[in-house]
Amino acid sequence: MKFTQNLIRLREAAQLTQSDLARLVGVRPQSVQQWETSGGTAPSRRNQDKVAEALGVTKSELMFGNAAELELSSVLTEARAMLGELSDDNLAIMHSALTGILFSNKK
Repeated sequence: MKFTQNLIRLREAAQLTQSDLARLVGVRPQSVQQWETSGGTAPSRRNQDKVAEALGVTKSELMFGNAAELELSSVLTEARAMLGELSDDNLAIMHSALTGILFSNKK
């Protein structure tokens, strides 16, 4: 599930408006609007923690949604710990490869 779709789903489940969430996180409503726009930006890491707390979910659930994505996130976290910091390009390559492996094994 894409982050934008997940955020909207979680916010609506919490019965919060974009303005409500913005107030809880300490940002402008336009920031939440941008986070929920396809192709928009995600919140900063600091704000991700605040958004997750406001919605009553873990940061992983906020960012990744379903169990398969959580499993992938766990694998990526372990890989990062073993390999050290990865560049964004290398992380994207690893994410793509692991996604292919994970979902091909679940068919």
